[in-house]
Amino acid sequence: MPRVRLRLLALLLIVGLTALSAYAGCRQLHEVPPGDRPVDRIEAVDAIRAYVQRVESALRSTEEAPVSDDVPARSQE
Repeated sequence: MPRVRLRLLALLLIVGLTALSAYAGCRQLHEVPPGDRPVDRIEAVDAIRAYVQRVESALRSTEEAPVSDDVPARSQE
């Protein structure tokens, strides 16, 4: 499970950085004067926080799920 968790956290980091990069690119394209739309920044941060919370809760639910050790052996033919 630690490897899965590490991969999910790495994926979360990549997605978060991509979202921030896209947000910064949109801001540059539209050339909005500073202070004109602070609501955009707040909404972007809130959206990223909500995404992080969803991923963290998904990680917690996978950690709490019981793992069965009764895996049938493959027959070798």
